[in-house]
Amino acid sequence: MQLFTEFESLIDFLAYFKDEDTCKAYFEQIRFKDGLFCAHCGHKKVHRFTDGKRFRCYSCKKDFTLRTGTIFGESKIPFQKWFIAIYILTTAKKGISSVELAKKVGVTQKTGWFMDHRLREAMTQGGEKLNGDIEADETYIGGKEKTSIGISARKGRTVATPRRKRPSLDSLNAKATSKCMSPRP
Repeated sequence: MQLFTEFESLIDFLAYFKDEDTCKAYFEQIRFKDGLFCAHCGHKKVHRFTDGKRFRCYSCKKDFTLRTGTIFGESKIPFQKWFIAIYILTTAKKGISSVELAKKVGVTQKTGWFMDHRLREAMTQGGEKLNGDIEADETYIGGKEKTSIGISARKGRTVATPRRKRPSLDSLNAKATSKCMSPRP
C-alpha cells in the first residue's frame, strides 16, 4: 500500500479507500511506520490479539486499539467516514460548515461538528501563529469593496492579491548611497 498518495478527485479517493479494512490498513501503516509501540507508555514490545483489533503492552499491561491516543480515539465513527471528512476539509477552499460536512459524509450534524473540531485541532501548529515564509494563492478578507468614482461595490468578499513589488538591490543601494552622500544641514 502506497503512503501519501495524491488524488485528483473524490472519485479517485473513494476508489482507493473503498472499504473499512483498506482505511484501517492505511492508518496502521502511518501510525506504526517505525514498528508497533504502546499507545499508553510507548514501549516497543506489544502483543496483537487474534481478533486483530486490540493490542496489549508487555510493560504496562494495558490494552489499546489502533484509535487509542489519536483524533479517532473514543469514537465509533468508521475510518472511511473519517477519511472522507479529512479529504473534504483539506480540499475545500473556504472551509466547510459542520452541517455541510455531515451531509457529505452521511452522519448527523452533531457528529459532523465533532469530526470537524477534531480535524481542525489536529491541523493546528501547536497553537502558534504561522511562521517562516508563508505563501497563499488566494486570500479571502471579509467586507465589501469600497466604492470609487464610476465603479459600484461588489457584493461578496474581497480577494486580496499581492501587488507590491519588492525593491531591487539597485534601488536600495541608490537610496542608501544618496542618504550617505547628501550634505548634512
